[in-house]
Amino acid sequence: MKRFLSILTLALTLIIALTSADTRKPITLHLVGDSTMANKDLKGNNQERGWGMMLQAFFTDDVKVINYAINGRSTKSFISEGRWQKVLDALQPGDYVIIEFGHNDEKITSPERYAAADGEYSDNLRRFVREARDKGGIPVLMNPIARRQFFENAKAAEEDDLFGKGITLKEEGEHLVETHIIKREDGTVEDYLEAPRRVARELQVPFVEMNELSKQFIEKYGNEGSKQLFCWFPADTYAAC
Repeated sequence: MKRFLSILTLALTLIIALTSADTRKPITLHLVGDSTMANKDLKGNNQERGWGMMLQAFFTDDVKVINYAINGRSTKSFISEGRWQKVLDALQPGDYVIIEFGHNDEKITSPERYAAADGEYSDNLRRFVREARDKGGIPVLMNPIARRQFFENAKAAEEDDLFGKGITLKEEGEHLVETHIIKREDGTVEDYLEAPRRVARELQVPFVEMNELSKQFIEKYGNEGSKQLFCWFPADTYAAC
């Protein structure tokens, strides 16, 4: 995880260097996303961490990270619950808004969160960009971080309909199954990786290929080795896990 965050920090630092108009001004990053980014409750010696929770440690004191991400949210529910408005209320000219959603937008069985990839999901990303810019902010889009879903794990998930959607199994071995490109029952394909890329190109927004960065990182460790990157512990090891 530390190495992955180092790579991500380097990407964000490069974006800041290329887009900052005043390098003397303290830099503020507003993080907007779901559980993969969110701060976690540490009660019971909880070992789970969102990547946004750890990001501050990779910057010097002249960079301030404010994490608004929260478990289970999509672009749709983040807006409907008034969480996006809180970001806008705090946003100052020159601040950065780092946006990473998709995990929950794709859950078609959860209507309060579901946002079609080429429809409401893309429209919500455009709204984030437009409204952040209206406040003088600098939006940065990411596509969703990869799930640790290797072929043999994904087979069980497919049978149990774990994510409330279809999963296409392409190849067996030490490769992740892509769970963010979804073929629906009616044959429609929804691509939650390409949608942020497309919006970024369309609106000329800095973009971080979060999915590919994390996918390569997880696959390097393999199915068994990558367990150390996630909350895999013997039963009763931690009260919160």
